[in-house]
Amino acid sequence: MPKNRFYIHQIYYDKSTESILDPGFLPLNNISNPRPDWYEFWVILHFLNSHPLEKDCWYGFLSPKYKQKTGLSSENLFEFLHAVEQEGHDVAITTPAWDQICFFRNVFEQGEYIHPGLTNLSQNFLSHQKIDLDLKELVTHSQNSVFSNFIIAKPQYWSKWLSLAKDFYNLIESQSNVFAVKANANISYHSGCYVAPMKTFIQERFSSILLSTNDFFVANLDLSTHIPIDHRLFNIDNSTHEKLLQCDSLKKKYSELGNPDLLKTYYELRNQISIKTNPFN
Repeated sequence: MPKNRFYIHQIYYDKSTESILDPGFLPLNNISNPRPDWYEFWVILHFLNSHPLEKDCWYGFLSPKYKQKTGLSSENLFEFLHAVEQEGHDVAITTPAWDQICFFRNVFEQGEYIHPGLTNLSQNFLSHQKIDLDLKELVTHSQNSVFSNFIIAKPQYWSKWLSLAKDFYNLIESQSNVFAVKANANISYHSGCYVAPMKTFIQERFSSILLSTNDFFVANLDLSTHIPIDHRLFNIDNSTHEKLLQCDSLKKKYSELGNPDLLKTYYELRNQISIKTNPFN
């Protein structure tokens, strides 16, 4: 597997984050961090705006906490990428929050649960872009859901991401519209321990929008076998793990077949899973 076909970058912001980088990834220096309010979004946008991508190569932009969140080393990830490339995939995702992906109808419902107002703001942006996608009706699952920008993909994906990201960035940077004001507003999460602007959580879901509305061949690395269910969110019993996986399977089948009975069964099963009220705020 030629290394020069895989440009997997890991972003660092200071000496502390540089010290925990995986040596198997390409270090991406953001010590100057001119736009900390945009977090990793700005770094990715800046890179794609200034670097032409090589055809048929893979690109990724990971946080320094990638191993902490996924349990994966660069060796694990490259093994996965090598396998999926042989199968003809053009997108690979390694999202750790598998339980939330299974439980919620889509990543926007999940976001609304934690960050109220996210869905309407995201819908407003899609309307501005003339993208015909009803976020309340959308169904996402483990094959098209991404958090933390943990996605590795070929240039055809990043080209579409860049187009969407540039419009989002320019709309908000104008700061002359109601949407920009609301998107720039800080919100607290994780029991008030952290504060970030709403735009951070909107852009995090761009990958799910693109994977839901385009014909990419996506591979998902199943992390449910070694990442435990989030006890902060779920009241866990012996059947929770299996029920969550069944929810995901039903959503995938619904996305393929469009049979409303599958979605009905998903909701019936989901109602059997106990979730805590507003656990992250």
